[in-house]
Amino acid sequence: MESVQRLHLPAFLLLTHVLEGCYSLRELRFDGRYATNTHPTGEAMKTAVIYCAIAVGCAVTAISPMTTSVGAVDFAAPDNTSSSPERLAEFPRTIDDIPSDFVFLAKAGPEDRSRPLETPPEQTEKVGQSAGFRAKPSYVVSSVITAGTCKYRQNSDNIHTTTSTGTTDASVHGWWTKESVSGNTCPSKAIVTIYLQAYGCGSFTGCGWVTLASGQRTVYAGGGSTNWANARRTCANTNSVVVYREQVDVDLVNWSDPSGYSQGADKQLWCYPT
Repeated sequence: MESVQRLHLPAFLLLTHVLEGCYSLRELRFDGRYATNTHPTGEAMKTAVIYCAIAVGCAVTAISPMTTSVGAVDFAAPDNTSSSPERLAEFPRTIDDIPSDFVFLAKAGPEDRSRPLETPPEQTEKVGQSAGFRAKPSYVVSSVITAGTCKYRQNSDNIHTTTSTGTTDASVHGWWTKESVSGNTCPSKAIVTIYLQAYGCGSFTGCGWVTLASGQRTVYAGGGSTNWANARRTCANTNSVVVYREQVDVDLVNWSDPSGYSQGADKQLWCYPT
């Protein structure tokens, strides 16, 4: 029964035509002798039967190795189950795009979007339950960047929480500095862009870093409240630990400089973002 269910289609058709031809012979010719299917001569009919049997044997022999061959047509009911994963949704690069089941986590892992998660990880960090939680610096001081006659660095402070606007926010600042070396000539201003990111996972997006906020300003070198860019995001609550990081990018105004950003270390905060 299995061989019939997985019968190779060309071989199946060959056998069908051979049997049909043997059953419905209209004319038989062999060595000049003639007969019809209603009045066959004995010798002609005998010869035709022998050749028909040989043809059937050849067809069956050809079919046998094909019944289990790759590419066979399966006449049984189709199997609707599949071991291949569902297609992942596009990863939410900003917080405005996160799905409802997306969860921000206290510890970062790899960016894995190779398969869906059966269930998103739970955020279980609560006050008094954050084993191993330790604040550590995340600030950025890049290596010296050279752009023609200008040598400068990209900088940021530690990601921190602040209540300066009346709400508790996760916040980070970015700025640039000129190197104090002889002959260092730089433009007076640069465009500083700072990104605040957090790590999380979703069922059909996988895991990765999401940009929560960004800030951009055109400022003089040196930093300080008048010469930095700020990125901040309000905390939905402050009894869950979430891991954050920052990225800062400096583009000199009207000056060719290398592309690329500088990234800070992961930083845990008691701040689950809104």
